[in-house]
Amino acid sequence: RMMHSRPPFSDKVFRQACYHAIDRQALIDVTWGGEYNVPGEATQIAPVNEKFHNPDIPEYNGGIEEARQMLEDAGYRWNDNGELLMPLSRFE
Repeated sequence: RMMHSRPPFSDKVFRQACYHAIDRQALIDVTWGGEYNVPGEATQIAPVNEKFHNPDIPEYNGGIEEARQMLEDAGYRWNDNGELLMPLSRFE
């Protein structure tokens, strides 16, 4: 769970980039031994629970490159050691 009240997690762009960066298939492969695949939109909500489905919620499956681009566009940078530096101006 992300602590939304503290930087950088209070930054919506940062959180969205984190979701894009998650390799869901690798997570499934590790936890379920590769027995399953990432569910598609049609399989995420059972028909009986259709009233809880919101088709306007975006899917975050852009991958690490999408995440990196989002962070760069938001002013995040990386130091020479590859550590992410957050732009303090976004949190003032």
